[in-house]
Amino acid sequence: MIKNILFIFFFVVLNSCTKNEKLYISETQSKIDDMFDEYFEAFSNKEFEKILDKYYDIPFIIYDQNNTIILNNRNELLSFLENASNQLDKGNYGYSKTNFFEEFREDNNLIILEMNYTRYKKDGSVMGNKEMTATYVLRKSDENYKVISLMPHSSLINNK
Repeated sequence: MIKNILFIFFFVVLNSCTKNEKLYISETQSKIDDMFDEYFEAFSNKEFEKILDKYYDIPFIIYDQNNTIILNNRNELLSFLENASNQLDKGNYGYSKTNFFEEFREDNNLIILEMNYTRYKKDGSVMGNKEMTATYVLRKSDENYKVISLMPHSSLINNK
């Protein structure tokens, strides 16, 4: 009898420790998740003008592993997007998908988020690492958020 009670007790304790609680997702976080889905689709379709109009703001700052790059105008940002797309195409890039936000911090008109995402080749296989991460800073502009900074946590173009 005591063995059964102890078994049930440890089962309940163990089960409660492994349960995944559903995390609260704010309305803003849901909108940003949708925004990145749309952005990834636009990037895959090479709709760079749409990206510049709807998803990125200037100045745009990239903090990569070795440099800080400040893109001060639309032409510089367009050139960056076209170059990134061309480099990814060399690895048969198809599309990217957000897996989840590892961090999401909202402060007035700024959002800082760490995104976990996966790139896929045109045939649907994973391109590079299955889980990649990057930190984005977004600023609210005209009731919508736009990306103003990017910090990739690995090489920006990982086209293995």
